[in-house]
Formats: sequence, C-alpha cells, structure tokens
Amino acid sequence: MNGSGDRIVYTGNGTGCSLNFSLKVSDPDVNDVLLVNWYAYQMSQSGLPIWLQEFIQPDVPGNEIRNTSANWNVSSLTTPPFSQEGTYVVEVLVADGSLDANRRPQPRPDGTTTYVVSYAWTVVLQTGPCSP
Repeated sequence: MNGSGDRIVYTGNGTGCSLNFSLKVSDPDVNDVLLVNWYAYQMSQSGLPIWLQEFIQPDVPGNEIRNTSANWNVSSLTTPPFSQEGTYVVEVLVADGSLDANRRPQPRPDGTTTYVVSYAWTVVLQTGPCSP
C-alpha cells in the first residue's frame, strides 16, 4: 500500500501473508531530519507502542520531497500487532522534531516550532488466505 493508493485494505492472515506500507515524505526545510513513527492499533489510546521508527536524512542536494520513502514491511499477520482478526488502523506520523508520549510535537531546544503530519490506512484482517 502506498500513500497514493487504497486506504482500506482487506487481507487474510494465512501463512505467508504480509503487508507493505510506503509513503513519500516532504518538508519545506530541506535540511531537517524527519522522524517517522509507525503505529498499528484497534482502538486509539494514549501511550500507543511504536511498531517501527525511522529517521529520514536530508537529500544531497536538498529536496522538499525526499528521495527516501517511509516504509513498513509487515512480514507476518499472525503475530503482534496483527495477532487476531479484526479492523486495525495503521498510522504513520512524520515529524521534523521529537514527539512526546501523546504524539504531540515538541519545540526544538532553541524554542522553534516543530510539526507533525499523519497518514492512515484501515486494515481489515480476516481468517483465511492472503488477498491478491
């Protein structure tokens, strides 16, 4: 799945089933390192665990839209976070600074503002074979 494709995914959880998520990231400040946190959950709550964290470095020469995409490849749909059938949200937060435990952007040490954007997919996991 990518950021320009379908945002509702139906899949089985059989042997060998996997999901791959990809998202192009951008920041007008071409020198910022971007923090990427991936989450998967059935019910939103504070303190959600981060399933994957990435740092995307600036391009050389700098580009607003980064050459490196944010990616999460889930190789098994029978283990956490996808250990039971049901409806999940897969959410990615991209920030140009740090986030607190409630996923809010924190100011830089010099006091300047940081930002965060989110993108989400809905995953419906059913017992059975993988989806085509």
